[in-house]
Amino acid sequence: MDLLKDKIKNGKIPKHWYMDLNTLNTIKNNKPTFSTNASFNSNFASKIDNLLSELENFIPDFSWFLVQQEIDTIHGIRHMLRVSFLSMLLISLDNEIPLEFFKLSAVTSSLHDLRRRNDLLDVGHAKRGARWFINNVPLIKEKYNIELSDEEVDEIYYAILFHDIPYKKISDDENYINYKNLIDITKTADALDRYRLPRVEWWIKDKLISLVPSDDIKHVAYQLLVLSETHFLNGFNGINSVLKALESLKNLNL
Repeated sequence: MDLLKDKIKNGKIPKHWYMDLNTLNTIKNNKPTFSTNASFNSNFASKIDNLLSELENFIPDFSWFLVQQEIDTIHGIRHMLRVSFLSMLLISLDNEIPLEFFKLSAVTSSLHDLRRRNDLLDVGHAKRGARWFINNVPLIKEKYNIELSDEEVDEIYYAILFHDIPYKKISDDENYINYKNLIDITKTADALDRYRLPRVEWWIKDKLISLVPSDDIKHVAYQLLVLSETHFLNGFNGINSVLKALESLKNLNL
């Protein structure tokens, strides 16, 4: 048994958890069966260039990470870029969600795990992230070349704050009700990237989220995870491994 699986079996998940080949092979060998359709493939391929362009505008600075060892872990830059992409994909395919949410979801997703101390439960990381965002709004606006209204700042703050809190604890919260769209998008996109974890029972569960994605979107999330982690283990840096994976998805028969 490889070291990572042994640590998981014995409840000793590493403090800074990096992808390894054995874990990636376990993920590949347990690929779910997805019910997909050709019309989605065609629609997705036509959208990906625009989504890629949007994503490249919202890459956080590495100096923003609370702990530098977290940049390349399972909660690091690759995870946040994938969640950013998946949040924008959800928006682009839902006619009821205004397109201006692209900006809000990209900012939220790119920052949501930035202030983690480790890859354990790290209770409080969402609160640290939300506070860091509030304290650094001018820096973020300059880096991303965007404007944010006071209302949008509040919306992003609560989406980061609530991203790891179960729905049963926030469903009656006034701030969840006010900012439901962005919070739901963030929580679903974050859950879609759980395919990176080595146990199937840890993967996305529809019953735990409010905005349930289609199998087509789940398939994209799975393939994006496998491709980007493969590129990373083959020597690409965290950012380029995700961007290269997205380019590959344009020509992949999902």
